[in-house]
Amino acid sequence: MFFTLHVYGPSNVFCETRQCPLCRRQEYQKKAVEDGAVASQIIAATKFQALWRGHTARKAFFHMLLERDPQMRRTYQYGIVRALSDRYLAAAETNARNLDRFFEQLDVARTRARLTGMTPDDWKEVRARALARGIESCPICLQGLEPLPPLRQQTASNIQQQQEAGGGAIILSCTHCFHAACLRSFEQFQFLKHDPGERAGPMCCPVCREEYCCQTLSVM
Repeated sequence: MFFTLHVYGPSNVFCETRQCPLCRRQEYQKKAVEDGAVASQIIAATKFQALWRGHTARKAFFHMLLERDPQMRRTYQYGIVRALSDRYLAAAETNARNLDRFFEQLDVARTRARLTGMTPDDWKEVRARALARGIESCPICLQGLEPLPPLRQQTASNIQQQQEAGGGAIILSCTHCFHAACLRSFEQFQFLKHDPGERAGPMCCPVCREEYCCQTLSVM
């Protein structure tokens, strides 16, 4: 009887005795036979040789057709040129995307550098641009938005109106204005959108998506 090694070995280990897996006889002799391995190697080599001979024959026949048929040769060459063109176009698009990403990183770095160095004169310019554009409503809640009077002119009624309106008006470095409570809620929502293990990115303006720093909006 013939058995493969991966069947014979585990059978004896499972039975814990030396016996034939089929007839259970304990008195027998065994011998490793390599005829099957040799035959499989010969079959594999024959298949490989046949595959290679078929490949070379088809290639020679195809080139013979190209030499005899001008239309087929033209189509074949056109396909090669088109494949090369598609490859070069894909490489150019990849380089363009990388260049755009590089410029975006430069813009982000420039914006962050500008935000860290905001001076009182810069804030005056931002406030003037916002007031010149007109401040009518908060872009988040669409309720009325009015700048606060200077601190020395604030009264109890002004403070109460500020608390009812959500903490007063906030101006961002991009000149957009919001209620303080609306902006805090938006920042919390942006923070909760990320997974617990994911690092949250910088906060961006809800209108123009630009990174910002903020200040209380008041009439100078």
